[in-house]
Amino acid sequence: MDDHPAAPDKPSLLDQTAFHDLCVNYLDSRDLGRKFPPTRELLTLLRQKILKGPGPNPSTSITELISRWNAAQPVYKLPPELIALIVTFELPVFITLKASDKYVAVLYMKEMAALASVSRMWRETIIGTSRLWGILSTLLPPHINHLSLKRSAECPLTIQATEWPDETQSTSTDDLLDMALPHWSRCSNAQFHRIPLPRLLGHLEAPAPLLDALLLWGSPRQLQEPIDLFAGHAPNLRDVEVYRVRILVNPDVFRGLCHLVLQSVKNAIPLDSLFTCLTASPALEWLKLSCLDILPASLPPQEPIVLLHLGVIIVEDLSSEFVVQILPFIRAPTCKHLTLRTYGQIDEQSFGETYYLDRCLLHFDSLFRLTLASVGSSEVSIDINHFLWNTIDSRFVSSYSPPDPYFFITLPCRRLAPVISFISPFLSPPSEQPYELSLIEVGWGYDYADDPVGLDALVRLPNVTTLKLEDPSAFELVLGLLGGSTEGAMRSPESPVLNELRLHEGSEWKLSELERMLERRYAESWEGEEELPPISVVLQIPISRLERWPGLNVRFDDLARIETMRGVKSVRLEAVRMRGGDGILACIYDEDLGI
Repeated sequence: MDDHPAAPDKPSLLDQTAFHDLCVNYLDSRDLGRKFPPTRELLTLLRQKILKGPGPNPSTSITELISRWNAAQPVYKLPPELIALIVTFELPVFITLKASDKYVAVLYMKEMAALASVSRMWRETIIGTSRLWGILSTLLPPHINHLSLKRSAECPLTIQATEWPDETQSTSTDDLLDMALPHWSRCSNAQFHRIPLPRLLGHLEAPAPLLDALLLWGSPRQLQEPIDLFAGHAPNLRDVEVYRVRILVNPDVFRGLCHLVLQSVKNAIPLDSLFTCLTASPALEWLKLSCLDILPASLPPQEPIVLLHLGVIIVEDLSSEFVVQILPFIRAPTCKHLTLRTYGQIDEQSFGETYYLDRCLLHFDSLFRLTLASVGSSEVSIDINHFLWNTIDSRFVSSYSPPDPYFFITLPCRRLAPVISFISPFLSPPSEQPYELSLIEVGWGYDYADDPVGLDALVRLPNVTTLKLEDPSAFELVLGLLGGSTEGAMRSPESPVLNELRLHEGSEWKLSELERMLERRYAESWEGEEELPPISVVLQIPISRLERWPGLNVRFDDLARIETMRGVKSVRLEAVRMRGGDGILACIYDEDLGI
C-alpha cells in the first residue's frame, strides 16, 4: 500500500444493483427485472444500449445517476471515527497463543488493503488512523514495514521477528530489528522466534511500559544466565509465552496475566515464585507448564489458589513428584480443558497412588462429569506402567477460544485398582446410564501377570464397546473374563455390550484361546440373561512386519476359521503402526453379506 492517488473506484455489487434498478427501462426487458443482481450478459447488453445515446432524460447520463445514488448510500455517510472502529473489528487480532499462525501479519495487511478499497473515504480514513498501523514483521516486504512504521506515528507497535529455516523471509531479521528496536518503548506485542538472544538482551532487560504480549522462543545455549525480564517493569503485560529460554520468574513482571506458557525453561523455577505469580493473576485464563525443572516451595500456600477464569490447564512432561506439589493448590471451577502428562513413578514412601489421585485430580470432578455428559464416551489405555484416560477425538488446543469440554490424563501406574476405583464413579454416575467406554487398550509393557486383580477390574469397567489386546501376558485372563470364567469359576461374561475385539498379530496368542472364549461367551447356559451382541474380530498386523517381510503369510485360513465361530459378526485384517493409530484395511468378511 502506498500514498499515490487512488484509482477510480471499481463498480461493486452495490453499484451493479443500482445500475440495474436505474436502467431496467433502457432495455425494455421483463427478464432483466427478474434478475437480481444482473448477469454479465445483460450488463454487456445494457452498456451497448447506453453507448448509443442518453436515456429518457437527455440532461442526465446514466453514469451520473449512478454516482449520485452511490454518494447517497449509508456506507458513504459514515464518520471517519466509525470507519476506523469497523476496520479495527474486522482485522485479525495479534495474540501470542496464535503465534504459530506466522502469516497473521500478512493477513492483517491484506485485510486492511481490501477494506481500503471500499471507497476513497475509507482509504483516506485507514491511512490517517495511526493506531491501525505499526505492524512490523519479517514476513512483510521492507517497504510495507517502513510504511507501517511511518503511519503508526507514536502509537503502539507489534514486532513479529521470526527465522523460519524452511522458507524465504520478505524482510531480513537484522533489517527488521534495526528498524523496530529503537522504538522498543512503544512496543505492545513482541514475538521473537529463534532470534539470537544476545541481540535482544538489552531490550528484554529494559522496562517495557506498553508491552501487553510476549512470545520468546530461543536457545538455552545462547545465554548461560537467566534473563531478568524488563527490569521488573511491565505493568500492562497480560500474555506470556516463553520457550527454551532461561528466565527469572519475577512476580513483579508476571502478575495480572491472562495467559501463561512456560515450556522448556532450562533454569529451575522456584515454586514459591510461580505460586506468587498465580496468586497475583486472578484473571488467568490459560496455563501451560511443560518440561520444567521446579524448585520445591519453601512454604506451600496455606489455602488453594482460586482462579475463577482459568479454562485451560496443560501440564506436560513434569515428574509426578513436581505435579503433586502444584496441582493440589490450584482450583479452577470453570476449567474446560485439562491435559496432564507426567513421567516417573509415584514415590510410595511419600504418598501412594490414591493420595496422588485425590490430591491432584479429585477437585476437577466437575470437568470430568461435564465432559462425559457432553461427549458421552471416553477411552482407557494401559502402556508401559502408565494409565491413560481421555475423551475421544483428542486434539491439542492451540487457540484462546474456550474449547469444548475435554480431558487427557496420563498417570504413572504401578497398580490398576486405585486408578480404576478413581474413574469408575465418573463412568457410572448414580441413577444414570453408564457412559460408553469406546476403547480399552491393553497395551505393551505393563506387568499384567503381577496385577491380575487390576486387570480384572479393568475388563469389568461398564459399557465397553471395543477392546484391544496387545500384550500376550494379558490374553488368557482377559479372554477368560470375556468368556465368563476365570480360574475355574463360571460367571456371566464381562463387557456385555462389547462389539469389537482387536487382537495384535505381533503377539503370541493361540487361535484356540479365542475359540474357547467365544464358545463360552455365547453358550446356551447364558440364555437366561440378555442376549449378547455379536463381535467383530480385527486381526492387526504391524506395518513394520509387512515392510520387512512383504511375502508374510497373512493367515487367511485363520480368518476363515474365525468367521465360522459362534458370535462372530465379521472379520477384518488391518495393517497398523506399532504404537496405535488408524490401521490400513486389508481384508474384511461380513457374515450378513457373505463376502
